[in-house]
Amino acid sequence: MIMKSHMQSPELWFRPGKIPLPVLLSFIESRLLTATPRLGARNGAHPKGYKPGQEVLLRVLDEDDVEHLRQNIRIDEILIRRLSELTPNDLRNTLPFHTWEEIQASFSQFEGRPVHGHEDVSIITFSYL
Repeated sequence: MIMKSHMQSPELWFRPGKIPLPVLLSFIESRLLTATPRLGARNGAHPKGYKPGQEVLLRVLDEDDVEHLRQNIRIDEILIRRLSELTPNDLRNTLPFHTWEEIQASFSQFEGRPVHGHEDVSIITFSYL
């Protein structure tokens, strides 16, 4: 099987973490989730970066990599800040994150290492197509 690079077939994927899979699916199906944090500066210079106006595939996978939902979205904005500089207003559409400390804990668990407040984080804002 030939794997496509992220740049050939860009996507945003989600897995249940802080919220259970059925709740995550309902947030996406009802279009309440319109932003997501990603570790690193995810602009066009990043190998897994995005550009405003770009259409990408949103996928929801479970812990066994079974796909439960796919939806086309458009990237609206990419906000890049140090993790500790994120405000509640920056996170308003990133259900379920309300503080940068919640994102820090989630990233640390996902990355399997401590993620620090001085690291860059991108808030990817998107709209459903």
